[in-house]
Order: sequence, then C-alpha cells, then structure tokens
Amino acid sequence: MYASATTSGLPPPIVIRPGMRVFVFLGHDFGAGWSSGALPGINEQRPYGYYHATEYGCTIKYSTDAEEARVMRFLRLSLRRTIGFDLLHAWRNRRDLLDSDVVWTHTELEHLAALALWRMSRSRRPTLIAQCIWLFDKWHRLSPPKRWLYKRLLARTDLLTVQSTESLKVAQRVLPSVRSCLNHYGTTVEAMIPAVHRPVHRPIRILSLGRDMHRDWVTVVTALRGWDACQARIGAPLIDRRLTRNATNIELVRPKSADLPGLYQWADLAVVTLKPNLHVSGITVVTEAMLMGLPVICTDTGGLRSYFSEEEVMYVQPNDADAVRNGIMRLAQDGALRLGLAQNAQKRLTEADLSTRARARRMAQISAELLAAKQDYAFETKRGMPIDL
Repeated sequence: MYASATTSGLPPPIVIRPGMRVFVFLGHDFGAGWSSGALPGINEQRPYGYYHATEYGCTIKYSTDAEEARVMRFLRLSLRRTIGFDLLHAWRNRRDLLDSDVVWTHTELEHLAALALWRMSRSRRPTLIAQCIWLFDKWHRLSPPKRWLYKRLLARTDLLTVQSTESLKVAQRVLPSVRSCLNHYGTTVEAMIPAVHRPVHRPIRILSLGRDMHRDWVTVVTALRGWDACQARIGAPLIDRRLTRNATNIELVRPKSADLPGLYQWADLAVVTLKPNLHVSGITVVTEAMLMGLPVICTDTGGLRSYFSEEEVMYVQPNDADAVRNGIMRLAQDGALRLGLAQNAQKRLTEADLSTRARARRMAQISAELLAAKQDYAFETKRGMPIDL
C-alpha cells in the first residue's frame, strides 16, 4: 500500500467515494500571502494545487485566517514558538477540522496542531495525512519533552508523508510505528516555456532566489562578490545585507510573483546554494527555473537527488564557492551543456509527472485507501475479527 505516493510507474486507478470531503489545513497567513503575491512563485490560484483533487471526485475546502489584533497575534505566535505548532489557528478552524472525511496538512505546524486539538476533543476525528517538511531536519535538536510530545501526537496520525528519501529514512528510524511514505513535490508544469538556446550576456547574469532556513547565502556571495565577469540578482528576505555591502555586481531584490517571469527571462543561469539538509530545500526555485528554461547550478545536499540527476542539474558540493564559480564559467562557455541541462530538466518534470495535478491525484488516491482501510477495520471489528492495518 501507498506505492502510489511515489512518481514511479503508471498512475493507479482512483476509486473515490463521491464527494469525499477534504479539508486543506494551511498555516496562518499562508493562503493570503500566496494570493497576494507576497510569497513569490510561479503559483497557481490556490496553494500547491491541492484543489486539483476536485477532478477526482473530492470536495475541497481550505482553512481560513482569523483577523487578529496585534496583542492576539503576539500571543498566538508566542505559543507557537513555545510548543512548535499553531494550536490557536487549529482551534479557530476546529469545525472544519472535525467536519471532513480527510485532512491534508502542508507542514508540521498544522498537523501537530490538529492532532493536539483532537486529543482534547472526544468528537469523531477525520483521517489525517501529516506532511512533514522541516521536522526531521531539526529532530536531533528538539528538547526531550518536545520529542516525547511529537511522538505521542504523531502516533495517532493515519499517514505521515515527506518529500525526500533522506527525510523518510529519519522518519522511519525515529517513528518506526508510524506509517510513512514519500510523496513527491509537484510544480506548475502548465507554465513551462520550452528551453531553447540562449546566448549568455556579458557580463553573465546570475539569479539566486530563496526564502527558507537552509539557503547558503555566504557561499553564493563569496563566489560572485567582486567578479566583474558576472552580474547577480539575489532575492533573499533572510539574507544578512552586510554580505553584499559594497558589492557593485550584486543587487538585492524583493520580487513578488508578478516579477518572477521577468527575472527568469533576464537571467542566464539560476544558482541555488544550500546548507546541508534532509528535505528538498530549494525545490521551488529549482523547478521554477526549469519551467522557465534556465539551467541550474545547485548544492548537492538534501533530497534533491530524489528528483534530479546530474543530467538535469549541475551539482556542486556544500560550502564550495570555488565550485560555484567554476560551474558558472563552465556553463557560460558551453552552450550545448546549458541547453542540454535545461531540456533534460524539463523532460524529467514531464516524464516523472512532477506536477501539482499529479500530486493532488496521489493525495486523493492515498486518502481513498486510508478511508477504505478504516471502513474494513470497523466492519471486521464489529464481527469480532480485528484486522491488522
């Protein structure tokens, strides 16, 4: 079971009870930031395309954000920092969290909150698919009380999903009794612009974007700073601006979604430098660059090799500014290599079906399997014949 959660093989047939009610529980402000373009990306109308599951018979409802006074926001975020999940946000969405067949969560901030809420309630609880993003990167740094609490909560999830094989290894080691599987990230393949040969500019134009905790801005700035042969634009809300002080060839930008097509069109190469991690840090920018027909240089860390090989991405070792610069020079001098990487990457996206629509299909299939298993369990238990799920 759950082999359908990977990208291998043909899509499984979907047998879904008509009108299966799915509640998509997103983090507070996430949907609003997405729709306003404040969370830049080559995005669809709703976050990560979960709504595509309506094509497979599901009804989809997204979480809502309550308006907050400044004091209440401070209290909610303080509680979130203390316990590691957004319990107040879950409480505000409690009716929809209970009145559904399946709950899909996007990060541990949401699924841990939902599980905690349900432990405090005696009501019937829906099936829950708990997607983890950063949890296993920081597991070894969690305090013993938090590890105890999270294990206790996750013991009640129906399925835990991750987006990389590296995260899956840790999940299976620290939570051996919890069912877990790999469920690949999906991108907006409908936005793909076929890769074509593009002569590089002089100086060569480098684009480096990202906003998560595992971006390595020190390495990319070290590689580019003062290098007259290149011009770079870096979009990084969390960068230490002292890194680029007096670097005349590096421009810091704060793009919104509407700005991204122009930035990708401006660039010759995309560079994604990362700190060592387990999840697929950088996957959004890597796939966006591929959609726009740009070749990508990326740090060889995390779960990105679960998605792309050296035929699609030029990998460099972590913390190696010289390798980044050498990779840029090599691609700048080799038009066939640039085009080959870009075309192979787009081929990989389509042949492996790394799309949001495929991801929604897998989520619907998994949900149908979980609900069917619960129904079988209830039927057999009523007959006095418990079965092993």
